[in-house]
Amino acid sequence: MTIKLDAATELAVQSVAKAQNTGVAEVVAMLLEHWVACGTEDAAGSGATAGATPAAHEVAVYGTYLHTRVSGVYDTATRSLQITGGPGAGTTHSSASAAAAAVVEAVNPKRVNSSKNGLLFWRLANGKDLRSLS
Repeated sequence: MTIKLDAATELAVQSVAKAQNTGVAEVVAMLLEHWVACGTEDAAGSGATAGATPAAHEVAVYGTYLHTRVSGVYDTATRSLQITGGPGAGTTHSSASAAAAAVVEAVNPKRVNSSKNGLLFWRLANGKDLRSLS
């Protein structure tokens, strides 16, 4: 599929991709995940949502490890993280770091030390890491 963007939008998407050290397709996927996770108003404008609206304490996140993108939902109240897409999907972890380690183990099982700082590994839709929530 080819998507045509105006020059300003294309530049913005490329800038985000460069800042995140990822590809343009991953930026588009991240934006779509965020849009769906936040709920969208239907075309008739009735206010009905197409996706489940997350609770106020849930934040859509994503991480990338060895070119593998993983999505999740971070719960700011419990500090737990549920992996919703990619390796480990459907699992909930007690912390962002435990979830990041699970991703590393799933993607690269031969790695001796799978520990990761989850606050740096997981990103918000705006590209900032989880530290920005505090």
